[in-house]
Amino acid sequence: MKNTKSIFQKTSFVVGIISFILAIACVVGLYLKIETHSINDPIAVAFLASTFFFISVGFVLVFISKMNIPSFDMQIESQDKG
Repeated sequence: MKNTKSIFQKTSFVVGIISFILAIACVVGLYLKIETHSINDPIAVAFLASTFFFISVGFVLVFISKMNIPSFDMQIESQDKG
């Protein structure tokens, strides 16, 4: 069986990295919002929840992209027995 990465695994790696970048952007937005308002502001809480979401999605997608998922094609591979 081949262990090449499919287009979906490559795409999940890119989207996982983008999720980490968005999490960093949410942390920066949270820092700027806390400077002007308190942590109890609904927008600050939304930034905090978004940060948790993007970090979780990033970990899952990068983990999926690094796995060795076998190919489940129905093609029969010829084997020489000679």
